[in-house]
Amino acid sequence: MKKIILVAVAVLAAGGTWFLTGAKLPQMPKIIWEQTSDEVPTVATTISGVLFPFDVSVATKATHRLEKDNKLVALVASDVVNLEIFEGRNVDLTGFSKSEGKRNVFWVHSIDLKEDLDHLVADEELFTDTYVQGKGYTFLYPKTWEMFMAPDGALYFSQKGDVNRRAFFVFNVKDVEESDAEKERNVLISGLKGVKKITSESKREHQLIELFSADGAKKYVFQFNSLFEEFEKKQAFFALLNSFVTGDEAVQKAIVERKKQIADQKEKLLKKKNDLLEIRSQLEALKAAEAQNENGVTSQKDEEGTSVFDNLIEFTKTAETENENKKEVIEAEENQMPQVETKPTEETPKVKSDLNDFNNLINAKAYRYGSSFLKLSLQIPYGFWFQNFGNVNNTIATIGVQKSPIDGLAGTDFQIELIKKEGGVSAVTETEKDGKIVIEMPRPGFKNSFIRISGSPEFRDAMHSVRSTIQ
Repeated sequence: MKKIILVAVAVLAAGGTWFLTGAKLPQMPKIIWEQTSDEVPTVATTISGVLFPFDVSVATKATHRLEKDNKLVALVASDVVNLEIFEGRNVDLTGFSKSEGKRNVFWVHSIDLKEDLDHLVADEELFTDTYVQGKGYTFLYPKTWEMFMAPDGALYFSQKGDVNRRAFFVFNVKDVEESDAEKERNVLISGLKGVKKITSESKREHQLIELFSADGAKKYVFQFNSLFEEFEKKQAFFALLNSFVTGDEAVQKAIVERKKQIADQKEKLLKKKNDLLEIRSQLEALKAAEAQNENGVTSQKDEEGTSVFDNLIEFTKTAETENENKKEVIEAEENQMPQVETKPTEETPKVKSDLNDFNNLINAKAYRYGSSFLKLSLQIPYGFWFQNFGNVNNTIATIGVQKSPIDGLAGTDFQIELIKKEGGVSAVTETEKDGKIVIEMPRPGFKNSFIRISGSPEFRDAMHSVRSTIQ
């Protein structure tokens, strides 16, 4: 039965994408279950709710929280399922609760969506707004609004689905009148001076905004009506005003930029949909394995009525006695990774001898990262974002670190790489070449690989701070 459980877990293991990014599941080698606790409960339970990321600055192994009716159900973590892909979704989590100091952490072994996967990312949800392109102007409006044009060229907007087409926003372009010169300009929007007037009647509010063109010949008139409590509609109108652009060149530039944003958004959301489809197929593989188990077709223990989770518990409890075998498997798979070629450079590296000369940024708020598969534990200074990109660029694994949200590995401030090399390295060294700091150090517990931390010199303190925590 153990062989079947190993395969099921290997199919589900999602690798090390952590905390702050939405990314594709890393393509990792075969993964072995490595939860080594001696205190695993004997009964698997299922809890339900909506999954959210958890504040990683808190000292706990939990990476997510599960909420139901705006109340905390449990802090959760998993070595098996990539929880990040299910953030914001209504899910069933199956696993075991384990005490961690003053907290309990629910360790997830299986996850299932309580939503229809086909509707998680619908095409009509790809864009939150669209644009109007008129003669010399453009602006964005929500896709929940419907636009229609009157015979005089005015644009009327109503709520999509309103069969009566009750317009709450009207936009048109008019010639400037003599009386407009006497109006006091009290607003500036998109570089255009104008007049804003707000009136109220009963429970309704009316906004009239007139913006005057740069040449003084035209005025752009916005008339918006709403109830006092329609805050979302008011916010949408405010966003519309901020998107307003005039002038042929500026309009074309805005439209090109918007099309690029739409393409990027579509690519990211469709990628997320593909990731979810992949996860669903993996979950179905686990269910199939459990179904075989329940039908008693896999082993003698299956005939005795044990489930997948019984076997996971048994395997978990014996993990410590099998650590050496696991290490040999990981090292064997590591040796299958391609050798990274070191290309010579014309610049002579500058070697720094005092490796303790740095400002240690690790404190109580530092983020903790650990991977049982990679046998790696380290800390990241508070305020930095990080993501495991998997075995990219012929590395065993690459972690990107950045002072701001991460869009991709190429833009990260520095990288932590696990690299295959016969014999590894024997000591910690630091060199500077081609305007980059390169720190190399032995990889704890491995003879044929080493760790390289490299990046801009301005992040030297952060790189050495990370290096000092690696175990």
